[in-house]
Amino acid sequence: MDLDRRRVQTAVLGSPESDHPLSLPTDRVEAFAYLSRYRGQEFYCGQLLGGCGWRLMDKLYKDRVCHFAHYPDPHGHAPECERRYAGADSADHLYIHRGLTTRFGQLGKKQRFNGRMEGGECIDLLVTPRRARSAIKVQFVNLSAKEWADEDEDLRRRLGRVDWVVGPRASTTAGYLIDRDGYALHVRCIPRERNRIVEIGTETRDGDLAWASVDDCEITERGIVTPLLRKTRSSNPRGESSPQPVSEPSKPAMDPRRLAIYQEVRAGCVKLVQDIEEAKGAGDLATARLYVREFRLTLVRVSLFNPDFAQEVRQLKSYEAWVAHEQNARKVAKYQEQRTQTLGLTQQRRARLRDIVKLLRGAQAAGDRALGRELEAEGRELLKMLKTRKTYKEDRKVLDRAARWLDVSAAPFKPETPPPAPQPQVGGAEGLGERILAKLKAVAADQKTIDWQQLLGKEWEWTSSKKRLEALVWVDDVDDKSRPLLSALVTQPQGRLDPEFRQILAALGFAVPQTDQALELIWRREVDRAHACFAKQPRPIPDRLVPRADQ
Repeated sequence: MDLDRRRVQTAVLGSPESDHPLSLPTDRVEAFAYLSRYRGQEFYCGQLLGGCGWRLMDKLYKDRVCHFAHYPDPHGHAPECERRYAGADSADHLYIHRGLTTRFGQLGKKQRFNGRMEGGECIDLLVTPRRARSAIKVQFVNLSAKEWADEDEDLRRRLGRVDWVVGPRASTTAGYLIDRDGYALHVRCIPRERNRIVEIGTETRDGDLAWASVDDCEITERGIVTPLLRKTRSSNPRGESSPQPVSEPSKPAMDPRRLAIYQEVRAGCVKLVQDIEEAKGAGDLATARLYVREFRLTLVRVSLFNPDFAQEVRQLKSYEAWVAHEQNARKVAKYQEQRTQTLGLTQQRRARLRDIVKLLRGAQAAGDRALGRELEAEGRELLKMLKTRKTYKEDRKVLDRAARWLDVSAAPFKPETPPPAPQPQVGGAEGLGERILAKLKAVAADQKTIDWQQLLGKEWEWTSSKKRLEALVWVDDVDDKSRPLLSALVTQPQGRLDPEFRQILAALGFAVPQTDQALELIWRREVDRAHACFAKQPRPIPDRLVPRADQ
C-alpha cells in the first residue's frame, strides 16, 4: 500500500480492536498537546471505525491541517483500507459509549463496545450494566414504527427497563418516543478543550431541546435523568412513573397528534379484548395467544408503564397469566393421557404373555409343535416390548423350555454391538496428501476454509501433526510456483490462522515473515488467491505477498 495522504482525523489506541477513541485536533499546537498524553503508545485505523486495522502515524503541520495517516508499506503487506468516514466526528459512537458506561457507575465499568456496524458506520449500540435489569439503547439511524416497537418489546422482555437515546440522524425515532413518553433523549458530541464532550438533550412535545453534559446527568440502573427531567419530576411527583417534561407546573392539554395515537390504541385494545374473550369462550388457545401477543404490541406504542393505560396493562397481564396457565394445564393433560395409554398397552401385553405361557404348557402336553412355535415366537416379541425385567423371569424360563422342546435356540437377547472403529488408512504423507488434494480444491471452489477434523474425519484422531504438515507441503510442492497455496485453506476450528502455516512457508522455500501480523496478511492473501484460482467462475488472481527466500 502506498503512503496514505488522506486526512484521517480519528483513530483508536493500543490495538486494531480497541474501543478507546482518539480525535486529533487540526491545529498544530493543540494536536501536539493532545498527543503528549499518549507518548509511547500506538494508534490504529480501528475496526470499530470501519477501518483496516493498520497502524497510523500522526502528521503535524504549521500551514496545513494536522491529521493521522497510515504507516507506509513498501512490501505490500497492508490490507486495502475501505474506510468511508474519517472526519472528526467519525469516532463519536465510541465517545458516546465510553461516556455512558462511565456514568453508569460500577455496574457498567469496563464494558466492551456492543454496537452494530454497517457500511463503515455505527447504526446503534447497547449499554447494559452487569448486575441490573436495565439498558440504554442508542439509535443512530431511523427505524420504522414497526421495527422500533418490535425492538423495544424485545429489549424490555430481555432486560427490563430500557431508555432510548437517539443520534442526530434519528429524528423520526425521536418522534415515536415523544408520542409515547412525552419526551425524547438525544445525544451528540461537541469539541471542547482538545476533547469531544458527550451531551444529552431532552426534547419536549413543544419542540424545545435542552442540552446538558453527560456529567450533569444521573445514569443508573433506573435510567437516565437529565437536569430538565430532574426539575420536572421534583415539581410533578407523578413524573416518576411516566416522566413528561412540561414548561408549566400544571399539566397542559394533550396535543392532537398524541391524542390521536391514544384514541387509536384504546380502540385497538377494546377490539382485542373482545377477540380474546371470544377465543377463550370457544376454547381456541392458539388464536387467543395470538390476540394476547397483538394486545401487548399495541400497548407498547404508548408504553406499558404509562399510567393512562394502567387498566389495559392489568388486563394484558391477566390474559398472559391465563395463557401460561392453560398451556401448562394442556401439557399436563396430554402427558397424563399418553401415560394412561402406555400403561393400558403394557397391561394388555402382560395379560397376553400370561395367556401365551398357559397355552404353551398346553401345546407341550398335547405335542402340538406347530402351535408351540407360533406361541413361542409371539412370546419373544412381547418380552422385547416389555423390556428385560425380573418381573418376567419365570415367563422367560417357560419360553426357554419351549424353545428347547421345539429345538429352537433360546440364547438370551443381546444388544447389537457397535461396528468396529475404522482402521487407519495406510500410506505416508504422500498418500495423505493425495487424499486431501481434491477436498481442498473443492473447498476453494466453495470459497470456504476447513479445519483438520472436518478434512480427515475419524482419521484425524490417529494422524500425527508431523504427518499432516508433510502432507500439506506435498500438496503445495508443485512445478507451477505461481499456483496459490492450498495449505492456507486449512485453519484452526474457529477459522483462524493455523500457526503451522509458518513452517509450511519455510519448507516450500518462501521468506518467512518475522511478525504475526505480517504472517496473517500473507495467509489471508493466499486464501484469497486460492478462492480466485479455483472458483467456479475463475477471476484474476491477486499477487503473492511473500517472496521466495532465494529472491
